[in-house]
Amino acid sequence: MKYKHGELTIKLLEAVKSGAELTVDIVTAFLESGYGASYGKLTRNLDKRVDEREALALERQKIYAAVARLKKSGYFEVVDQKWKITGSGLMKLDELKKIIRTRMTPQTYKNQESSIIKIVMFDIPEKLSFARRWLRNTLSNLGFIMMQKSVWIGKSKIPPEFLDDIKKLRLENFIEIITVNKSGNIRKLR
Repeated sequence: MKYKHGELTIKLLEAVKSGAELTVDIVTAFLESGYGASYGKLTRNLDKRVDEREALALERQKIYAAVARLKKSGYFEVVDQKWKITGSGLMKLDELKKIIRTRMTPQTYKNQESSIIKIVMFDIPEKLSFARRWLRNTLSNLGFIMMQKSVWIGKSKIPPEFLDDIKKLRLENFIEIITVNKSGNIRKLR
């Protein structure tokens, strides 16, 4: 097998590195397990150490990917071996700070009663879980009652500021608000 310049060295160093890490993991698992520990306990401790190392490597990989994505988006640049934030980076930073301030505390809007029943349904993706918590807390503050985790019902008017905040958080595609003209079970509606 023919290697390009440096490839063989990389492969050898990676093998030694992973072997050294495994040796450290084995010795640490042995020491953590204690004298006379069973084989099962040793393997559990070793598996735990390996899983922790892999989780750390995955976190490191996520950070590297995020840095590369931010640089590619033009939010920062490297000048004279120093990182410098760009104008678009400053704008993004301000936008994210506003979103975090909004998501950290549920908004308290003026609660006005209405005679019309409203149902708020939502299906917000997991990556926007902060927005889901914000929405639930805000609906509760408006006097809505949870029927299911993503279905709320109430007789409060929907404040325009609430709708503006939904747009700011880019949630309008995940939320449906329905007004109910008649309520009751099937026998009552006939």
